[in-house]
Amino acid sequence: MTQPTELQKKINHVVLSARKLEVTSAQDLEYASQFLAACNQRLMEINDAYDSIIQKNFEAHRNAVAIKRAHSQPVENAKQLVSQKVNSYQAEQARIVREKAAEAAQKAREEVEAQKKAEADQVEAEGYKEEAEAIRQEERPITVITPAEPVEKPPEGMSFREYWKIKVIDLKKLIAEAPDYVIQDQKALNAAVRARKGNCKIPGCKIWCERKVQQRKK
Repeated sequence: MTQPTELQKKINHVVLSARKLEVTSAQDLEYASQFLAACNQRLMEINDAYDSIIQKNFEAHRNAVAIKRAHSQPVENAKQLVSQKVNSYQAEQARIVREKAAEAAQKAREEVEAQKKAEADQVEAEGYKEEAEAIRQEERPITVITPAEPVEKPPEGMSFREYWKIKVIDLKKLIAEAPDYVIQDQKALNAAVRARKGNCKIPGCKIWCERKVQQRKK
C-alpha cells in the first residue's frame, strides 16, 4: 500500500479536526479562527505543490490541441471542398431533370396545338368556320411523357442530410401578414420550417435548404 505523503497527512488531519471541532463558546470561536487560518495554509501548500504541474500539463494540452488542429483542419477543409463539389453535381443533375421535363412539356403542348390546328384547318376547309374556331379555342389535356432518368444511387456509405433554414428579410411584412410568427425566436422558426420540410411560405421570410454530405466511417 502506498504510504501517504507528508502533505496528505496534513490534509487528513484537517479533515478529522473539522469533524471533531465544535463551536459552543468564545474559546471555541477563537480555535475555529485559528483552524480556518490553518486551512488556508494547507491550501497554499497544495497550490505550491500542484499549480506548476497543472500549468505544464495545461501548456502541453494546449500545444497538443494546436498540433491536432493544424493536422485536422486541412482534412476538414478538403472534406468541405469535395462536399461542395458533390452538392454542385447533385444540383446540376436536378437541373437537367427539370430542364428535360420542361422540354417534354413544351413538346407535348406543341403537338396538341399542331393537332388542333390541323383539325381546325380541315374543318374550316369544309366550310365550317365556327366549328373550326371552336376547335382552335378548345382546351385539351396534355399528356407529358417525361424521359426516364436512371436512378443514380450514391456510393455506399454516402448520404445527404437536409437542413431547412429561414431568415427574416422584411420584418414589417412579417408583422403585418403573419403576426403569429413574430413572437417566435430564430430557433422556433427553424423548427417550424424543418418540420414542414420547407413546404410553407411565411411572408417577409426567405426559406432555403442546405444539403450536407455525410460519409459513414468504415
